[in-house]
Amino acid sequence: MVANFSGSALFTLQEALFDRQIIKMKFSYSPSSYRQYHPYLLGESHAESFVLDNNGHTYWLSLPLKEVFTKSKIPDWLCFFSPCWCYHQHELLLPLQRCGTAHYL
Repeated sequence: MVANFSGSALFTLQEALFDRQIIKMKFSYSPSSYRQYHPYLLGESHAESFVLDNNGHTYWLSLPLKEVFTKSKIPDWLCFFSPCWCYHQHELLLPLQRCGTAHYL
């Protein structure tokens, strides 16, 4: 619920202040090694793992310098370096009850 509110607030705030989206939200996924040990929890196929395996998700917020400093003369090659914030979960597998048995990592 906090993530939904934060994403909506970020979008609304940027539209109100700048009339465009300056902070770019990005997502990447790479399969984690935990799936092979717990396919029943983290997905048996790549499509299921994409949805269920949060260990492989990475979320990014990046702020392109050229978008912020529109009137400055920043060279294009310098815009390759953008401040960003990244969030990645690791070893996220809670004990879950399945058929009366607890499964741990």
